[in-house]
Amino acid sequence: MSSCNAVKTCKKCGCVEFYSTGRCKSCARESVKRYEARNSEKIKAYRADWAEKNPKKVKARQEKYKAEKRETYLENRKKRYAANVEKSRKYYLENASRIAVIGRAWSQKNKDKCRTYLQNRRAKIRLDGNKLSPNLVEKLMTSQRGKCAVCRRVLGDDYHLDHIIPIFLGGSNSDGNIQLLHSRCNKQKYAKDPIMFMQSRGFLI
Repeated sequence: MSSCNAVKTCKKCGCVEFYSTGRCKSCARESVKRYEARNSEKIKAYRADWAEKNPKKVKARQEKYKAEKRETYLENRKKRYAANVEKSRKYYLENASRIAVIGRAWSQKNKDKCRTYLQNRRAKIRLDGNKLSPNLVEKLMTSQRGKCAVCRRVLGDDYHLDHIIPIFLGGSNSDGNIQLLHSRCNKQKYAKDPIMFMQSRGFLI
């Protein structure tokens, strides 16, 4: 039997599954984990430095991940929301004005991205297949007593139909997922998680 066809064994655990380093995949993974544990700060610094020098590659990887594993991405995002509600609420309250300024500046510099987002959102609504009832606004005005669901002030003619759970986060374009907000409140809410947004406004404890 030639050496290339000979059965090779792992030098670490003795199993017949052979890896290029002389170890099986399980042993190789354990070795990598031990190395990462010993050199966590070094690896972290290297990755941060690489990301700073290669922003386009980082962005491309992120977009590829979002496209290939969208469901996983959205699920992980929801988990992060749930795990960091208090931290996010505290940060938002302490930096509300700064966040608003940054958001407006970003929107002005990225008008094409904003247009693309709105176009994608409209497309998702069409694909959702649901249609809102013609008299929905009248029903919501009655149920909300003519007041904004966020700031609780009288709506008047200055109101938007808002998706409670944003389309971006998997919300549906149906009557049960719609509320009336002042245009300013709706712009502030944008595509945020509804619970996090309301907590940031001090309504939910």
